[in-house]
Amino acid sequence: MPILIFVFFTILIFTIQTTILRYISIGGVKPDIILIVTVYVGLRQGKEKGISTGFIFGLIQDSLSAGIIGVNALSKGLLGFIVGNVREKIMSENMITQSLFIFIATIFDGLILLLISETIFQEELGGRISLRPLFLQALYSSIIGPLLFLVLKWIKDKYVLLKKEAKRSGYRTI
Repeated sequence: MPILIFVFFTILIFTIQTTILRYISIGGVKPDIILIVTVYVGLRQGKEKGISTGFIFGLIQDSLSAGIIGVNALSKGLLGFIVGNVREKIMSENMITQSLFIFIATIFDGLILLLISETIFQEELGGRISLRPLFLQALYSSIIGPLLFLVLKWIKDKYVLLKKEAKRSGYRTI
């Protein structure tokens, strides 16, 4: 994917995650489309693209939050790598499988963040961490995820089609 399209897509994803999703939150919980896209890339394009997408998106997420820099980069990068590794062993076109991947990935991501936060801010948290919001986010993301997968696949198919048509017409593509 050319760099300009990747940058545009990244800005779009983060804009949606930080603005629009607050309006569809349920009990303060919203789906993590950054994680969903990382899982999508890992499933569709393998571990190299999965880890790089996860790391870049996680690092951007870290820089936009007040948290510890590198935590989201670590967790999202690991998720992209793990999902990319497992993709050849499991049929990932099935919506139930996609939902399961997203559910497990959300739990894994949340547990990494909680573990690091608990380790660093042990006195501040004092063991008062509730896993209920994490479970709800995993459930919400696993419901929204396959629908987002369909949208991403449609966008990719349109891009490939436009690229082929432009090449056939003799135009230079992005």
